[in-house]
Amino acid sequence: MTSPNPVVSERQRLERIADDYRSKGFDVLVEPTGSDLPPFLGDHHPDLIARRGDERLVIEVKPSPSDSPPNQVRELAERIKREPGWRLVLIAGSPAEELMPGERLSLLSDTEVEQNLRQVSLLLASGQREEAILLAWASIEGQLRSQAKREEIPLPRPDTPTLLRQLVSLGLVDRDQHRLLSSAYRTRSAVAHGFKPDGDIDSMVRSLLDLSVKLRTEPAAGPS
Repeated sequence: MTSPNPVVSERQRLERIADDYRSKGFDVLVEPTGSDLPPFLGDHHPDLIARRGDERLVIEVKPSPSDSPPNQVRELAERIKREPGWRLVLIAGSPAEELMPGERLSLLSDTEVEQNLRQVSLLLASGQREEAILLAWASIEGQLRSQAKREEIPLPRPDTPTLLRQLVSLGLVDRDQHRLLSSAYRTRSAVAHGFKPDGDIDSMVRSLLDLSVKLRTEPAAGPS
């Protein structure tokens, strides 16, 4: 049996992503070179460049989060951020993380998030800490995925650590928020899988509630 050509497979993935952006009204260049590259990128060659009106995207596609060193991503994001109308989009994740054919999932609406968070406060007040962390995390992750969607960062169905890594790399959540989210995710996972977590769940849930308010009321400070 002939093994798939990795170069062809990668090119096919780029073309699929390019087609997705074209469906949103962007003009897309795949693996641009020469005069197609904006001068501020220097010797950096992105996977895709997309344009729509005054909006300009430099799109990097990586097989996995480990192929996207945070320092390099931040340096590139800062360089692009200085250019009016330009921003960086990082797509990191395995094709295996995408939805199965025929599977349809929808994000929580803002109203549903607010309803859930009110229920979280009631659960916490009644001493149901484990139930509170599970519902609080579901709500906050729903908000983060909605934020990623608004920023047009394709996230078909990446694992949660990939989602957090992308958002912090692009400056959509800050480092203190990332530490809180990572710790809360570990606690939520422990509870979901039948373990007794360490730490102060009450304090963690209250911090998630505060963060949820910030996400709803404060604009993202990432690349624009």
